[in-house]
Amino acid sequence: MSYLLQYYDRGFAGNPYDAGGDRGMSLDFLPQEFPCYGTGDFLWGGYDLLHFHGRHTMERNLERVPPMHGKQSFGSRRGTSSHQHNPFVVLAESGTTEDFGGCYGMALLYSGNFSFEVEQDQFGQTRMQIGMLDEMMDYPLAPGECLYTPEAAMAYSADGLAALSHIYHEMIRNHVCRGKYKNARRPVLINNWEATYFHFTAEKIGKLAEQAADLAMNWIWTCSQRWRRKRYGGRSGIIKDIGS
Repeated sequence: MSYLLQYYDRGFAGNPYDAGGDRGMSLDFLPQEFPCYGTGDFLWGGYDLLHFHGRHTMERNLERVPPMHGKQSFGSRRGTSSHQHNPFVVLAESGTTEDFGGCYGMALLYSGNFSFEVEQDQFGQTRMQIGMLDEMMDYPLAPGECLYTPEAAMAYSADGLAALSHIYHEMIRNHVCRGKYKNARRPVLINNWEATYFHFTAEKIGKLAEQAADLAMNWIWTCSQRWRRKRYGGRSGIIKDIGS
């Protein structure tokens, strides 16, 4: 059995985050009494905390630790979430595997500074929260504007971590992804970085395109316009030389 719960933070209209009147304001904190976080309370049971940190070429490293008494906090102050720390956390029953055991997931649909916390009290009760990080926050609101906090998607699986992953895959594919390729087969994006690094030419890229055609790929290739302007003063003719 598995099911999906979605928690949507409410808008802040009608409370101190509503910049009413004729003057603006700047938010520098988010009080806990307002709906800033997705929250789950667990009254009993032994759990493991699973979260993902990473770096370039080693994204999504799983770390699995038991919750400790007191508060554990993870997140990002970098201005982005990215692969350094992913805004996703799982609280799994001890002994849960890919195919067995209960697990609860929280994913923050947000790419800015965030924090998730797990706290265990003296009775072994566990609380899990995820939301925006208000440390060093300075969010301006013009008169009449409101701050709406990000959505947190919470899901449960009784059949292990793989089933939990499938719930999120289906939710993101059907309710988060946009564009004409949402439910269609996408063209292959050729990334020449590992093939050529900075030493690429129209001839090298053309050979990659020929190999893609031999494999019957419907492909696209991109090159950063900003990078080309920086290195060649805007005179790079790579895209033009390749054609369509």
